[in-house]
Amino acid sequence: MGLFSLLFAVVFVVFWVSFPQNRLLSVFSAGTACLTGAVLALIRYVVVTEPRVHDYGWPLYIAALLFHVLPPVALFSAVFGLLGRLHVISAECGGAWASWLLTALVPYGAVFALSAPEPGTVRALVLLPVLWVTVIVVIRFFHIRAVCAAHILARIFFAVCILAIPFLGAAAYFAWFAKETVLLAVFMLPLAVFAVLHFLLDYKAGK
Repeated sequence: MGLFSLLFAVVFVVFWVSFPQNRLLSVFSAGTACLTGAVLALIRYVVVTEPRVHDYGWPLYIAALLFHVLPPVALFSAVFGLLGRLHVISAECGGAWASWLLTALVPYGAVFALSAPEPGTVRALVLLPVLWVTVIVVIRFFHIRAVCAAHILARIFFAVCILAIPFLGAAAYFAWFAKETVLLAVFMLPLAVFAVLHFLLDYKAGK
């Protein structure tokens, strides 16, 4: 499981850039992404403790949202936006955002894998890397729809969907840790469907 967490982001980034619509980062941009991912992963390792087996209810859900699902999206996005604003990296398109965040997940996932969580939380080594990648891809999917939408109500709808995605991811983590298989399927299935749909549309557009 640790090997899966270590290699999943690497394999996914290679898969991601195989689509011509997705931006291949420059060496410098990729370096800033890896450095950011490594620093935030070390901070996470020092600050965040894995939930214990008897943790349950809202405390577990809030911990999943604030410490496990949101950081790779919100904090990476904040750093990406700051570097783009300072013209350190090019951030003119959503494709660059997704490529940068996925690249930052490589060292982030590696540190997470090597930090060796206690045996009761080993399942997180599989679910969390998949959740991080899926949340980023699905946000990218709805971001494209929001930008292309002609009507303001459609844009608001897609924006609400984007805001709801991390909460759905946290709910999936909660269900996984609580061993609620049915709830896990309910929360993960929409994310998985939209992620697959994103790649199918990208593949169709690239033909």
